[in-house]
Amino acid sequence: MSLVEQYHKINYSINCDNTWSYLATPSFFENACHIGTFFMLVLSSYALFLMLKVSPSTMKATVPYMVHLHIWTMTCDFMFAVMVCPYYFLPLVAARPLGILIYFGVPFVVQIWLAFAALGGMTCAIVTLFEQRHRLIVTSSKFVMRRRSTRIIFNFILYGYHINFGVPEIVTLPDNQQELKYQFLKTYPCPPEIYFDDEMFALQKDGSLFNPHMYFTCFSITLICSFFVLHTFITLLPGRNPNMSAATRKLQRSFFFSMCIQVSIPVCVILAPNIYWNLSITFQFYFQEGNNLSVICFTLHGVSASMATIFLYKPYRKYTWNLFLSVIFMKKIQVSTESTRAFINTGVSGNSIHHR
Repeated sequence: MSLVEQYHKINYSINCDNTWSYLATPSFFENACHIGTFFMLVLSSYALFLMLKVSPSTMKATVPYMVHLHIWTMTCDFMFAVMVCPYYFLPLVAARPLGILIYFGVPFVVQIWLAFAALGGMTCAIVTLFEQRHRLIVTSSKFVMRRRSTRIIFNFILYGYHINFGVPEIVTLPDNQQELKYQFLKTYPCPPEIYFDDEMFALQKDGSLFNPHMYFTCFSITLICSFFVLHTFITLLPGRNPNMSAATRKLQRSFFFSMCIQVSIPVCVILAPNIYWNLSITFQFYFQEGNNLSVICFTLHGVSASMATIFLYKPYRKYTWNLFLSVIFMKKIQVSTESTRAFINTGVSGNSIHHR
């Protein structure tokens, strides 16, 4: 710890009355992330089982892409909630990792890359899912990637850029870490005490690179997905594809709408904390409870995606409902059997007493 940090830590113990609420503490942050991860693993494993074992033949072509997206979603959640678990100090673009990777001595720059790579891979999987539906439904258009070589080039560029989304932040990591920490303390003199740990790293001096970089990436992904979605939706309108029967059109439209809702729900869960992060950096306000809750909200997108998958698709919903009813029904049978046995035993005992 530098002399500046020692000085501020002494002042911290004297001047800061440590009135942070429980929501701002690292213990709440870690516990909430781990509890959310437990529910994510349970629900995501069940949703993955449904995709692999319950999907009807009409979904066979799309299931691999759904599984691909689902695995990336689980990886992204697990990376942020368990492996890295970044405790942010926004508006300073800095974090103290609390995940298990730090106990294995994984450098902070590698943890940054892994976290951004998981997020980038998940967004690419969303694009490939809609591209596949676009390719199956839109039969006559020069904008459809029919050739396998074209799709390989497209995916190579798509995944290559977004998996390495964090590289600009890594190569521009500031050298004057102590100075940045000191500047932050001059404005916000009483952060949580974990701020003084040696493992706390500043990613950027300010948001001049982080925000534009994130805006551009979000815009590019939104633009590509919007094209595939809108073009597919227009093709499914009545009269747009005369070679498609009305029954097939209805089935395809229902499945496509379910897929759009399935993706939009976790995207909204991810979008909310991203908006908060950008506002915090842009307007320079510090709210540690908001920092913690935003990351926790971000790690819940896997839970929301799994629940959407389970309840939006009719085969999965029907299987889950029947499974739930069978469990309840078996319990009722068991209770009835036990009640009957108790009644018979009581009757036998009563008869014995009567005869005596």
